[in-house]
Amino acid sequence: MDIGFTKTLKRFQEFMTSYAVPNYVRRYCSALSDNQWKWFYGQMIIALKLTDEPAYLFYVLKWILKQDYDDLAYEMYCQDFLDPECRKESLIKPSRWAECHRKYHDRFMQEYADVWFADADADADADVDCAIAMDPELPF
Repeated sequence: MDIGFTKTLKRFQEFMTSYAVPNYVRRYCSALSDNQWKWFYGQMIIALKLTDEPAYLFYVLKWILKQDYDDLAYEMYCQDFLDPECRKESLIKPSRWAECHRKYHDRFMQEYADVWFADADADADADVDCAIAMDPELPF
């Protein structure tokens, strides 16, 4: 995907409201005010610098744009952990992962620790199943 649409705010707005993007992106963008456009443009510039896969970033926007988010890069970081499709590859470039982890790990743990560690004793069997499922040495 050519990211030339990010060269100016006007090109960005035209691209983000065109049929080149998914419907959920157009719907989101159609409701933006001038200030929101500027904010979203800045967020997308950062997000596109963090990923090698802009097409996949647009795909995961279907989950991110449904939320009231304040930092698109943080949502990309969360997506790597909470990906409902269990994608192995990170949305974030390997060269930028440590930087994102340093910046966002504490916030992620504050927001999602209860999800990750809730009822650990009751879920012991599920933990074993997850560990088995994530073992790269298994033939299946």
